[in-house]
Amino acid sequence: MENKDLSLNEKVDLLLKNVPTEKEEENKTWKLPFLKRMKFNVSKKKIENGFAQFIIVRSTRSMEFTRAKVKDGIAIIDGFPRVATSDHVLLYNNKPTYIIPEWSLKPFSPEENYAITEKEKMNIAGRRAVLSVLETEKIKNKKDLGGLVWVIIVIAVVGGLYYFGKQSGWF
Repeated sequence: MENKDLSLNEKVDLLLKNVPTEKEEENKTWKLPFLKRMKFNVSKKKIENGFAQFIIVRSTRSMEFTRAKVKDGIAIIDGFPRVATSDHVLLYNNKPTYIIPEWSLKPFSPEENYAITEKEKMNIAGRRAVLSVLETEKIKNKKDLGGLVWVIIVIAVVGGLYYFGKQSGWF
């Protein structure tokens, strides 16, 4: 059959069958490309020898993944000595990782960042606790209200029976 012989509804149905449907994608874990992983990953033996992974944030807002040896809290990256102490270490796949801006000798520190967010009142740690308390109180209030409704219903039924029983002469 040709498309000229089909009705408008049949043409629409045919078009809808041919359109690929979008499937909801699950949250996939992100991995570095293979060659980047080879350059970035540090083996257990290299970790024992003092190597660590480094993410260098360039001034062009790009990132470079590399590894270097840390000796006495200092790592030589791009020919410059950079601070690499235990205060600045992060873990990526249970391996020591440092995030270093290209323009700074000092790497990103989670402790300092946490202190700054607390100071600027942008921290969400306290808000999570407050939200969980509010949610539990909301649930308790709903349960208490349900019991109160049943008590009022029982009192109304008993009162109604008493009233109509008095009118009918039962009591």
